[in-house]
Amino acid sequence: EGTGWDVAWAAVFLASDESRWITGVVLPVDAGTLAATPLSMLRHLTD
Repeated sequence: EGTGWDVAWAAVFLASDESRWITGVVLPVDAGTLAATPLSMLRHLTD
C-alpha cells in the first residue's frame, strides 16, 4: 500500500535533472496496478 510519500518522490524525480528529457507524460504512481491490469479490465476501472 502506498503513501503520499510515493507521490512526493515522483514529483521530486520530475523536478530533478534526471527527468530533463521527459515531457508530456502521464506518470502513474499506483504501485504497479496499471502495469498488472489486463487492457480488457481497464474499461471497467474507469466507469
